[in-house]
Amino acid sequence: DVPRSGEFVIRGAIVVSMDAKIGDLARGDVHVRDGAIVAVGPSLAAAGAETVDGAGMIVMPGFIDTHWHLWNTIQKNMLSKGIEYFPLKAALVQHYTAEDFYRSNRLALAEAVNGGFTTVNNFAHNTRTPAHVDAELRAMAESGLRGRYSYGWIDPIPDKQVTNLEDIARVKRRWFGADSPMRGRIDMGMALRGPMYTPPDIYAAEFRAAKSMGLPAILHVGQTKRRYAEVSKLRAEGFIERSTILVHGIVATPADRRAMAQAGASLSVSPQSEMRDQEDGDFREQLLQMIAAKINVCLSIDSSVLGAASMFDQMSSVWYLGIPWRGTPSEKLPYIDFSDVLAMATIN
Repeated sequence: DVPRSGEFVIRGAIVVSMDAKIGDLARGDVHVRDGAIVAVGPSLAAAGAETVDGAGMIVMPGFIDTHWHLWNTIQKNMLSKGIEYFPLKAALVQHYTAEDFYRSNRLALAEAVNGGFTTVNNFAHNTRTPAHVDAELRAMAESGLRGRYSYGWIDPIPDKQVTNLEDIARVKRRWFGADSPMRGRIDMGMALRGPMYTPPDIYAAEFRAAKSMGLPAILHVGQTKRRYAEVSKLRAEGFIERSTILVHGIVATPADRRAMAQAGASLSVSPQSEMRDQEDGDFREQLLQMIAAKINVCLSIDSSVLGAASMFDQMSSVWYLGIPWRGTPSEKLPYIDFSDVLAMATIN
């Protein structure tokens, strides 16, 4: 069962609303009913609602993760000298049972709740069987969190094989239809391999399938030159839209950035993962250029194997990196400040 929601008021807190109309309140209340915020302000009237004492506390929007591979969370602490993330994943990927998926998802989602996340985008790129997929979805439904299940591919899958569109349609009917057990908290998307992994006829078929089913797309567009997707080409082909989330983008070109901005697409960066896995490019430089190009930048964990399930750590990493360097193309770009990173972690 989904945890209860009920009605309560957090009273007397320092409220950081992230809403220009409300502003920040030195002492304010937040009224929540059935999982939705219904009012924010000083001394709210809310007869019959449970009271939560917020004195001395900061109340702010929950953190929103935009790209997290929940299925491999139980590989936490398995990295060691000579064993990096991708070789470890490749060695274990085919041995996961559906029960492993359920437990891995529950662990990640428990970490998310503990870390102040209210929303998680599960980039599910190891959909081995319908039972594995259902196990992930059951864990998400039970967590009480909001989020998205972005149905991906079986890892590994032949580059010239279209992903399992039949099961994607099944999941949409069963889990997100009229009698959805998600109760409106979780929606569905599609995680695509794109040109990083597949030839044009395959990625085109998968993009078209996502669009025909009304599923917003998310895809990796490159931490390295070996693993790169040309966003400008995808935009010209009509595959990048405002609802598209692009991930990493460490080796994006100026043309790629223009295409992202023109489409209104979002870029999800995973700061700790980027710093660990980038082989070429410059995450700091790219980050500053993306913001200068007016691209909506948001934050994500990527994998609990690579970084802490903590948005405070991700925000801190971005803030420390967000300094233009003399003698580089970023030299005259604006600094990244506290309000920037807080927006990336919440309203972006």
